[in-house]
Amino acid sequence: MDNNDLKDLMRKELNFRGLGGYVMGDGRKIKKGTIYRSGALGECNEEELEYIKGLGLKTVFDFRNDKEREKLPDPVFEGTEHIHSCAAFRSLVEDFDYSPHMLLDLLRDEDHKGNTATKLYSSLTAAIAFTNSAYQQLFEKLQEGATPLLFHCSGGKDRTGVAAALILLALGAEEETIKQDYMLSNIYLEEYIEDKLDDRKLLVKISDNYKTMVMATKGVIPESVHMLLEEIKEKYETYENFFDKEYGMNGSALVRLRDIYLE
Repeated sequence: MDNNDLKDLMRKELNFRGLGGYVMGDGRKIKKGTIYRSGALGECNEEELEYIKGLGLKTVFDFRNDKEREKLPDPVFEGTEHIHSCAAFRSLVEDFDYSPHMLLDLLRDEDHKGNTATKLYSSLTAAIAFTNSAYQQLFEKLQEGATPLLFHCSGGKDRTGVAAALILLALGAEEETIKQDYMLSNIYLEEYIEDKLDDRKLLVKISDNYKTMVMATKGVIPESVHMLLEEIKEKYETYENFFDKEYGMNGSALVRLRDIYLE
């Protein structure tokens, strides 16, 4: 996959990888060099930026909100269309940024009352798949063939993770493939996760909620992607209905999308 091609070129903590090489349900694979996902590009060093420039990107999506972008602006690549479109909840665009600090504050009060953190965080993550103008723009560009395309947020795991899951779903991936790609962030971000768990050994030991918060804010939890898929099916019954109603892609449009990106 693209991941193997990139493993010696980009630091793991950037959570930078391609979707190329994944096998879909019909046996075809996603073409390499077409779709990439990442954490904040402002974290890249000069060598990494040179490599990204060499990808010949036509489109870069930044799913962060204005505050996040002001704090750490994206580098600008000549000849690339840069699209800033926040993928967080519309009503919380200015106040909710999916940062670890904010999520910890949001979940801390629930501690010692059962592992409510899992359900709450998973619900927040799954919810952004619905009525999301940023993802709608993303699929419009994919349908136009505006690739190579890269999309990112801050850590490349939540807003970016949901976007990747939806792309894989639209291209016909099996649920297990979608879950594996989503959870891959924990391997890329393993050092950050382990450092935080080690730093708070006592809290992790006595509180399932706290351990969940560490995993969710430094990495990802499997319940999030599971809930995402289940909520889509609960609301729309089929994935085809979901893409038709939420993203304006009927069966014919999905077939065309797959013909563009699969081989």
